[in-house]
Amino acid sequence: IFSNCDNASIPSSNALQPPVFSYNQPGSYTVNLLMDEFGLNESAFCRNIVVLPKPVPDLGNDRIICDGSSVDLDAGEGFTSYKWNNNATTQKVTADQSGIYEVEVSNGGCSVKDQVQVDVEMITLDNITTDIDCNHASGQITLNATGGVEPYLFYIDGALHSNGNVFDQLS
Repeated sequence: IFSNCDNASIPSSNALQPPVFSYNQPGSYTVNLLMDEFGLNESAFCRNIVVLPKPVPDLGNDRIICDGSSVDLDAGEGFTSYKWNNNATTQKVTADQSGIYEVEVSNGGCSVKDQVQVDVEMITLDNITTDIDCNHASGQITLNATGGVEPYLFYIDGALHSNGNVFDQLS
């Protein structure tokens, strides 16, 4: 007779052959097996079973990065092992090339995979320039970006430029 088997697939059994049990919730469970009950060879067997939660790695959404940059991919902490498709065995890897990055994590009992697509794109800048001359007291540059992911942010001297892609009053 099996007792104390909450959340088990079979709460108890008196079958000749013990059934296979499965548990639908993580936790600690006690399985008691009483063999040859009321017989001359009666014996009992008791085991504590720990059911681990299913590991849940999360690499996030697919990503687009600019050529020359990289993105850190983090499978999450707390797993007993990590195996990436680039043979790394760490929690994090750095992606700087286009491709599918996949990790398999384990909690010591179960293994689960997650993957993310990383695309590296080139950004091209075309410019229209107004030179300083007798007719123009200050110069202007308009930068037109293509590729990558909008919105584009433009900086001058380390500060975000408030006029978007047009840089005027240049001297």
